[in-house]
Amino acid sequence: MEYSTRQARSGDREQLRNLWRTSFGDSDEYIDSFMEQMCTPERTIVYEELGNIVSAAFVVELGEFVSPEGSRRPCRCVYAFSTSPEHRGWGIGASVIRAAAQLSNEGGAVGVICPAEYSLFGYYRRSAGYKDYFYSYDSSSSDSGVLAYGSAVSVDAAQYLELRRKLLEGRAYIDFSIKSMKFQEQLCLESGGGLFSVIAGGVQCAAAAEIIKGRLVIKELLVPSGPFHTPALLTARALGRRDFSYRTPVRPGEEGRPFGMISGLSLSDEADTGLGWYGFAFD
Repeated sequence: MEYSTRQARSGDREQLRNLWRTSFGDSDEYIDSFMEQMCTPERTIVYEELGNIVSAAFVVELGEFVSPEGSRRPCRCVYAFSTSPEHRGWGIGASVIRAAAQLSNEGGAVGVICPAEYSLFGYYRRSAGYKDYFYSYDSSSSDSGVLAYGSAVSVDAAQYLELRRKLLEGRAYIDFSIKSMKFQEQLCLESGGGLFSVIAGGVQCAAAAEIIKGRLVIKELLVPSGPFHTPALLTARALGRRDFSYRTPVRPGEEGRPFGMISGLSLSDEADTGLGWYGFAFD
């Protein structure tokens, strides 16, 4: 067919890489690493026009979606969805995102997506039936030299996963597989950041830190009680950084911003309190 929405094939890799690079500006090293470690052609949806791939979306096996009660279902995310600028506005991208969402829900799995900007939430609702579900609280700060008692110690992916599960118990969240977690660890370390176990005020916390465009971004800061600033500051000092931002789950009674969306949950599962935690995006 001259025009079709289909699963990718192994011979599509170079076109997929070119579309990704043009759309997002990522390096070939990152694109190749992602394609080799996190996705396969049969988990990639493309739109082909006259032999050219003009839209694509990758479906990634993340791990498991965990309900507040502790039940588990497979979880997949749609990532790096893009359409070439000259092909936007024709419904091409909508056909790709619908097919990718359906693929992410195969076998009873929960599908998730993390929109790159707020305006895309409405697009994903209309095009593929996603629902707002995951929220975050975001803040920025700098080291003013105040005393901060505690420590931030580097841990590996397996240790971080174990700590993360304890800190997120009782909350809806995505429990990343060790493969997904190791990829996140790689992103953090290669940027100059890392995964940390943080002790602040006698409370154990977790922090996943990445240097993005020269700035420390704590992509996940899990603090069971007490203020967020101190464990974020301890993490920044462990990495020798003065300025930093951090992303944390919303606590009861707080108002967060929409961060991620979900598909594949029935209405009976949708007791959405605004406390669902996505965690990492592949920033």
